[in-house]
Amino acid sequence: ARDEEAPGSDIDLLIVTDHKKEAENTLPSLQDYAAKTFGLPLQGYVLNKGELAEKKNQGFILHALQEGILISGVRP
Repeated sequence: ARDEEAPGSDIDLLIVTDHKKEAENTLPSLQDYAAKTFGLPLQGYVLNKGELAEKKNQGFILHALQEGILISGVRP
């Protein structure tokens, strides 16, 4: 999202949902799609709203909330 692709780059995807298990089950097909379409691996993080609240100030989660691109839904 920052035009910083380099060798070893990947796509980080944070999914916040009330349907965590379904989202986790969908990740493998999303990872296949990202690899075929963009030539990059996709790293998915699936959290429910409670987990997001607990982890909102940690590493990747904080970074995603501050700089990430919202694809769907509303920003927490």
